[in-house]
Amino acid sequence: MKIEKIKGDPQKPILEVIIDNKYKVIYDTLDGFNWIEASVEENLEFFKKRFVNVDYYFKRSFSKILYKYAPSNCKIYPLGLNFSFDPSYFVLEWKYLVKNIVQKVWPIFYKIQSISIIKNKFPKLGYISEKLLLENFEFPPISTQNKVLFITRLFDPMKFPLCYREEVEKLNETRILIIRSCKKELKNIFTGGLYEDEYSLKVAKNLTISRNITRRSNFVKLIKLHNICISTTGLHKSIGWKFVEYVAASRAIITEPLFYQLPGNFKVDKNYLEFRNIDELLENIYTLLRDQGKIKDIMRANFYYYNMYVKPENLVLNTLLKIKNFLGKNDNIYSG
Repeated sequence: MKIEKIKGDPQKPILEVIIDNKYKVIYDTLDGFNWIEASVEENLEFFKKRFVNVDYYFKRSFSKILYKYAPSNCKIYPLGLNFSFDPSYFVLEWKYLVKNIVQKVWPIFYKIQSISIIKNKFPKLGYISEKLLLENFEFPPISTQNKVLFITRLFDPMKFPLCYREEVEKLNETRILIIRSCKKELKNIFTGGLYEDEYSLKVAKNLTISRNITRRSNFVKLIKLHNICISTTGLHKSIGWKFVEYVAASRAIITEPLFYQLPGNFKVDKNYLEFRNIDELLENIYTLLRDQGKIKDIMRANFYYYNMYVKPENLVLNTLLKIKNFLGKNDNIYSG
């Protein structure tokens, strides 16, 4: 097997895999239909023309509309949920060595009051992310606290192409409304707020929370301390990365309707509850708070789904089995 980054924008998370020097497979983890900075329609036309020589295409943000635009020789399937974590093996690269040294040394200097000027001027430097292994995200379907979690971020619409700005503005408005409503209604059983950055301080300063809380390592720990976790639609209508972290931790999820489809039997009322407005969100929260059995059922369903369809080795295995099943039992692909 040969794997290489697809030619084009190096920032786009798309992998090209050649199997048996014969079959070209694409693994696409993009947010939505986002190959180029253009409208959805233009992106779909790009997809139709760009991947004419691909045999199998696995798309994270999968919709059946892609069948209409897929080249005739290309079989397209949902890839599923994905998230990032650090490898457990040692990587001998200078950037990792530098990162590890800074992680160990910087917090010591950061605590010294004499450099408070630096702390105020460069606050991000004090919160260098920790190494997070796959096991840090995984958690069994154990009920912990009947509390609700929603920590999120805003995006500056002006940093996006014009065709995306309305969508980004609506995303921001929804997230702000959820935090304000939950703070007012749920009081002490709600943990939530906005990641502190220049834009959030400008438009909703009173909703921002400590950067220490929003550090990814601390956020992952918080997930496990809350039975109920809220998710909203991400950029380009994608399923956000927090959503998969909730699944990995076997939490009870309440989310806006999922725009994209997932492999396996992942269903509303089984793996998650959905809401379209604040009233529905609060109603679902109170439904779960009153019914501990429902919380446990959703937790168990997400624990099963994670291990069958999200755990990285199984996510990849499922794609290879999909290819093998399509080719037929007599094909020699991965026969050994």
